[in-house]
Amino acid sequence: MPNSTPATPPEEDESSLKRTFCQMERPNKVEAYKRKRLTRINPANQQPRWHNQSYMLFLALRQHSGTSMARTDLIKSALTLDKKISEERSLPKVFRGKTPMNSASAILTNNSDRYFVAFKPEGSRSMHFKLSFEPGNFDSAFCEYKEWQNKLAHQDWPFYFQTLKRKNVMSIENLVQDLQVEYKQEYPTEFDEFIANRRRARLQPQPTPNKYVYLDNSGEIEEHQQQKKDIEENIEGEEVDSPKSWHELISISDGLRAKRKLPKNIPLGFYFGVPMTEDEFDSLKDGIGKASEMAVMYRKTVIDPTDSQGEIYVDPSSGEPLCPFHYIRETSIRDKANITLYEGDIVNQIVCWTKREINENEELLVYSYTTELNTYQNTQQEHPSTCLLENNATSTTT
Repeated sequence: MPNSTPATPPEEDESSLKRTFCQMERPNKVEAYKRKRLTRINPANQQPRWHNQSYMLFLALRQHSGTSMARTDLIKSALTLDKKISEERSLPKVFRGKTPMNSASAILTNNSDRYFVAFKPEGSRSMHFKLSFEPGNFDSAFCEYKEWQNKLAHQDWPFYFQTLKRKNVMSIENLVQDLQVEYKQEYPTEFDEFIANRRRARLQPQPTPNKYVYLDNSGEIEEHQQQKKDIEENIEGEEVDSPKSWHELISISDGLRAKRKLPKNIPLGFYFGVPMTEDEFDSLKDGIGKASEMAVMYRKTVIDPTDSQGEIYVDPSSGEPLCPFHYIRETSIRDKANITLYEGDIVNQIVCWTKREINENEELLVYSYTTELNTYQNTQQEHPSTCLLENNATSTTT
């Protein structure tokens, strides 16, 4: 893991930071991808990919006896842990600048990997942080997945399949990265204010029509607006049955196939998996069953769709396939792909989106990055200190 129509600030509450949409908008252009097994090779030291500043803070918070830590305490704990790991594994420290505490504070403020949730407890003068998800917990991941699916079926599909006229409401909070962000914010430290001011400066000289800045990278806004307009104009016409579950849209038979015509540029569902950190996945799951083949990346978090034996999860209540997109096949030809996996803006959410109209009985295919990874590998072999080698690549359909 970060393209859709900017939202209009709600008239009843201009301080709200939530979007108001007629339906789920297409996520950002950051595509999720099958993890593949990548091993960093460095003659001086074999530094694992998870060995970075964000993860050091994550690990310090996870090892803490409580559920949250104050900013300063968390930073100090991360620096101590960084020194310990460096000595034990003969690795360079990740915080090795002149002002490591400031660097760690900036990581917490930016939270680009979305590991943390910041909050200020009542009566506290400092910001506290807790983890944004519980790694390796199937129950919590499955509960979230069912909630996403339920909202999709009851709030979004009716709009796209034209069974009723949607009101201007948001279906899934914070799904995409075109969120409204207040142009001015208060930050807890002087350094954070400095970072924020520098980031705001990059947005200039674009004037903002109000106190909101819209973070929007869409390359298809106009097309999506026209699609939305066309649907609304035809909404009063002949009604079409709205699906209630993915079983009405997709069949699992020699890959995935459409059971009915599927519109272009709509969400079909989500790629289910249990979030894990990369070091945990490497030590517990890599090479076991189908785990390495099926795992998908959300930014730096592994979304693992397999159980302890490396077998694809099934629905605990029925024993049937839990997520159809576990069975989607890949193609090495980009133009053949009709499905894209996007990083949603909800933490660890992978959205499965149609790239074009898909006909009944047509196979659903997602593009494989194996060829691009191989090209990168061959290029980087000339510089072994930074080479990434791909092992255990998944099979593809051409």
